[in-house]
Amino acid sequence: MKKILSVLLSAGLALSLGPVSSASAAEYKLDYVALGDSIAVGQMHDGTFGNGYTDMIGTKLASEGVLDTFNKNYAASGQTTGQLLDKLKLASVQESIKEAELVTISIGANDFIQVAKQPGTLSSNEAINLITKVKTNVDQAVSQIQALNPKAKIYLFGYYFPLPHYAEGVTKDNLRLAFNLFNNSLKSVATTRQINFVEVAPIFQLNERAYLLNANDIHPTEAGYQVFYNQFFKQYSIPYATIFPSPSSSWGKTIKKAAVAPTKAWTIQLSKQVDPDTVKGSIYIVKDGETRIAVTPTVSSDKRSITIKAPAGGYTKGSYHLLVTEDLKDLFGNSLNTTVSMTFAIQ
Repeated sequence: MKKILSVLLSAGLALSLGPVSSASAAEYKLDYVALGDSIAVGQMHDGTFGNGYTDMIGTKLASEGVLDTFNKNYAASGQTTGQLLDKLKLASVQESIKEAELVTISIGANDFIQVAKQPGTLSSNEAINLITKVKTNVDQAVSQIQALNPKAKIYLFGYYFPLPHYAEGVTKDNLRLAFNLFNNSLKSVATTRQINFVEVAPIFQLNERAYLLNANDIHPTEAGYQVFYNQFFKQYSIPYATIFPSPSSSWGKTIKKAAVAPTKAWTIQLSKQVDPDTVKGSIYIVKDGETRIAVTPTVSSDKRSITIKAPAGGYTKGSYHLLVTEDLKDLFGNSLNTTVSMTFAIQ
């Protein structure tokens, strides 16, 4: 269909459309390995084991059709950084990591938590030395995982302050400060190793007594684990297991846009009424040329515009293509005369 649409991309740039490209990507499935302590396992505030953040992530990936395997068998309650290093020496663990596309890690608190429960048992210098040791061990663990599988996406999780019920005063303030230093040390490892750090402490602090109901236990409620899950998906883009057009193919019209905000919404203005049933299978957003991003285009009531909002949590850093294929049709079944590939970036 000739001139079915013009595309207004941020500043009102109008497009005409051109010949059809033919390309597709293979189906994508991933293996997910969760490493760490009781937080990775999903231990609850009442001592039971329930739906922790790793389980939530696995369930979400499965529901999106991209999960092949989920393995948290190597995580264990009470596990320390030293014990994680020992576990990484096991052939079975190494083989699982070699096959994984996604690895999450929650580790370090058990090296520190006994000290936090018994304030005054260590001097400031001894506490700093302990934090340094934990940082060194975590750095070694991440380094070993990267050596086993350089392509795996690794997400290192920070911790929440585990003692919100402790009596207010200088001691509690010092404990909170110590945990902030501990979290910062983990974040430093993530920065050095160029992996993703998932921060949860600021969100927990907004409602920490609700997320940590049991004054005699340091584990969160399911709502607390939901914070971990939400913070993770603010950084992680689900790789779709569906066929999608290849950005590297020949496109009728190509446009390059500057860097935009992570929450940027795109609008396509149409010269004719579009068939809403053709929208979902004709508009794609692809990250770094290989991962389809979960977005849901919406059609206006008059069927003359389409809005593509950013995914939940916004786009993450990277290069993106917005692709419009010939499968977009008007109410009379006429296809586009031209396909469109528009690039944009998130910095």
